[in-house]
Formats: sequence, structure tokens, C-alpha cells
Amino acid sequence: MFYNLFRNRSVKVLIFTLLIFITIISGCKSDTQEISYKNLSIQLESDIDKYYKDFDFSGNILVAKGENILFKKSYGFSDIEQKTLNTSETRFLIGSLAKQFTGMAIMQLVERGMLNVDDKIIKYIDGFPEGNKITIQHLLTHTSGLERDIKFDPIPSPLPTNQNEAIELIKSSYQINLLFTPGESFSYSNLGYELLGYIIEKVSGMSYKDYLEKNIFTPLNMTNTGFGYDRYSNKLLALGYNLKKECLIKDKFIDLTLESGAAGIYSTVEDLYKWDRSLYKNKLVSKKSMENIFNGGKFKYGYGWYIESDNGQRIYKHTGLEGGFYSFISRMVDQDVCIIILSNVDDDGTAAFNLNNLIIDRLKL
Repeated sequence: MFYNLFRNRSVKVLIFTLLIFITIISGCKSDTQEISYKNLSIQLESDIDKYYKDFDFSGNILVAKGENILFKKSYGFSDIEQKTLNTSETRFLIGSLAKQFTGMAIMQLVERGMLNVDDKIIKYIDGFPEGNKITIQHLLTHTSGLERDIKFDPIPSPLPTNQNEAIELIKSSYQINLLFTPGESFSYSNLGYELLGYIIEKVSGMSYKDYLEKNIFTPLNMTNTGFGYDRYSNKLLALGYNLKKECLIKDKFIDLTLESGAAGIYSTVEDLYKWDRSLYKNKLVSKKSMENIFNGGKFKYGYGWYIESDNGQRIYKHTGLEGGFYSFISRMVDQDVCIIILSNVDDDGTAAFNLNNLIIDRLKL
């Protein structure tokens, strides 16, 4: 019956006509979408350029929807004294955005059977004060009760040169006083993520730097992402400035060696966009592990991500503050939109916050 039907000339003509119509409609839809993206890009550039003129923003911005980069542009100077402009290749310290990579590394080790998030940290850091009460999960979600940072008084001399020395110093000369019983509350702790960096080294047998380069940065082709220990000798790395009473003051040199796990990484907007795309495709860990990473739980914090929602739409975001730099990433996952702002001026996030709101308003999200 179907064979006879397709032998009919009129039916063939009808099918051919329908195929042409579908092709034209698809093409029109694609062209319309392309025009829409182009118009949106023009509008974003106009709005953000005006903000730059009014508020003198310095840094790089990238806005993308899916595989389409809607806006990408550099503003200001990477080195004010030398009048060196920020470019698409400029690298910025990203501060606490590093915690996302630490969370991913931990889940990779979980999948390899090398640790469990419910393990007490005493298993990996022998003799650590209160280590029999704190789990890896507590460290990941800032529910350990540990203080935000370790502040030695007086500052030890010489300073530790690696994570092993730092941990031994903490164990021997610093009294850990938990702010609350682990798991019962939330208190942001850089120390907790520095301990995670140490655990990654202990379990993997690799330095934190080498582990991330081999297992995250290289697989994702994040070729402009690395570690900011030599920030003033890295010509592509911007200098950081602090905004004090409307004056920019160059930040002093900071040895970032001991911040492994919590900070100490530099990157570009393009590399962080590669990171964003990979998180939709389960490239580094399984879907189940990804669900754990973005499960904010009671206190709305995943593994290196704040978990929020707006009118039922999921938003995963984080900020970073370090050495005269301010970084920001926001992923509106249901709309597949990503906003990345990297600045070499620490203004407590004023510019990034305003720019994010401006972009969201323009995108009508």
C-alpha cells in the first residue's frame, strides 16, 4: 500500500514541497535567532560601555547563552603605571572561584574509591584538632564550624613553604575552637577548603597544582588557567588594585602557596566559559556526582557554589576576592546563561554586582 502511495506523482510533489517548506522555516528560525542575538549583543555593549564611562570599571566580561557568546570585552588597564590595557588574554586571580575546582577534584577522588565525603578528616590529617568530629562533607559545605581563616599571633617566622608544613604548624601551635557543632550551622571557611587541598594531595599523591592541571584544566583545554604564585613575573597576569576612598592602590605581593584549595588560581573569562560548558556535559564526573556538587542542602551551598533560585529558575554562583582582584560567575542553568566578570580592582564587588544586574535586566531573565 505504502509503495503504491509513493509511486503517485502528486504525493511525491506534496512531500517534496513539505520538505522545502520545513527547510525554509528552519532557516528562517535560525536567521531570526541570529539577528536576535546580534541585536542583544549590540544592546549589551551599549549598556556596559556606558557603565564603564560612568564608573571606570577595569576587567573582562563575558556573557553567553548556550554555545553563543553574546558579549565579550575588555576594559581598563592590567598595569596602570605602564598603561598596559586589559585584553582577552589577560589573566586574573579568581580568589574563591578556586573552591569549585577543589569540589570537583574531591568528587573525582570519590568516584575512584579513594575517599568518601562522610569520612572524618582525622583519617587524612592525623592529629588535627577536632578532626574526629569534622567530615569532608562539612568542609565542602562550610558547615564544619571552623573559623574563616587562621590568624597567627605572632606571625611565625619563617613561614611554611608547603601544605605539610602549614598543617603541622596549625596542629602544634594553634588552638582550634569550633564555632558550632559540625553540621548544625553555616559559616564560610577558607581554612576548610585549604584542608581539602591538603587532603587532595594526601590521597592522590600529587600536588594540588599538578592534580588540577592533569585532571581538570588539561582535559577542558583551559590553557590560560594556572596558579598565581609568580603573579608579578607573569606578564599576562594583571596587577591587582584596591579602591580606597576613590583612589587605586596597588596591592602588595601575597605568597599564595598556602591557599591551595581555597584560592591562588588565575584564569580568563574564556577559560571559565569552557568550565561552564563542561558542567552541562558531565565531562569530569558522573551525573550523580554533579547532582551532589549542586545540591545546596539546608544552607544552600554546594561544593564551591552558592545555590539560589529566582521564580523557580536555578542559579549557581560564586564570588572571589583576592589580592586586589574581584571575580564573579553566575550560571542560570535553566536558561543556559552564563555571566563571568573578572576585575583587577577590589571594590568589594560593587562593579560586578551592578554589572550583573544590568546584564540580567537586559536579558530579561
